[in-house]
Amino acid sequence: MFPKNNTLVPVVTRNLRDFTLKDALKALGIDEVIVYCCNDGAVMRAWQIDQKTAGSMLNVFGDPLCEFTAACGMELTHPGPHSLGLVRRCKRWAMYVKNNIVEYVAVSEAENDPAGDDFPEATCAPAIIEAIHALEAGQRQNGPR
Repeated sequence: MFPKNNTLVPVVTRNLRDFTLKDALKALGIDEVIVYCCNDGAVMRAWQIDQKTAGSMLNVFGDPLCEFTAACGMELTHPGPHSLGLVRRCKRWAMYVKNNIVEYVAVSEAENDPAGDDFPEATCAPAIIEAIHALEAGQRQNGPR
């Protein structure tokens, strides 16, 4: 799922208001933004068309069996969403991948907000951009890893 050197993966099924920051992402060297969800590919493609992001740096993928989600340890197992009939869901999370190495991971969740719906900020583009800036500053200070 990470064919590009620099990839930001925000994992949410909400609107893409943060995608308006694409110029800031490009300035950081982000080649691609991948959004995936525990839906099938047809649902994700329809969502991409609805959001008018087809042909942009944003790509969408489905993970209907939650295989990628489980492999990343990001399956939402809190009983709250399960009690509503929502099974095999992913947490609200984002990761920054550079040269096929995961450099940063953020998860928006709390005991009273397991899906991160009330406070998604940690996984939204502004927070990830800030984290990438901090990573770069640390690398400049400490040299390459």
